[in-house]
Amino acid sequence: MVVYLMCSSKKGMSANQIHRMIGVSYKSTWFMCHRIREAMDNGSGGLLGGNGGPVEADETYGVILASKPVALVATPTK
Repeated sequence: MVVYLMCSSKKGMSANQIHRMIGVSYKSTWFMCHRIREAMDNGSGGLLGGNGGPVEADETYGVILASKPVALVATPTK
C-alpha cells in the first residue's frame, strides 16, 4: 500500500504524511520509506528478480492496526 501511495503521488510523499495516513509509528514509517526508495534507485545494480529476471506479484494482503485484512491486487503488466 505504501509503495502505491509513494508511486501514485505526483510530487512524492513524506514519511510523516504516510505515518499519519496509515497510523504506524513515524520511526517504522521512515524506515519503510527509506527501504522502498532505495529499492527504486536506478543505480542499485539491476532488476530485483536476480540474474536479470522480472519480479512478478499477483496479490497480497495488508493489515492496518488490527483491522480486517485489505486485499491489494496488482495489475499485471504485459
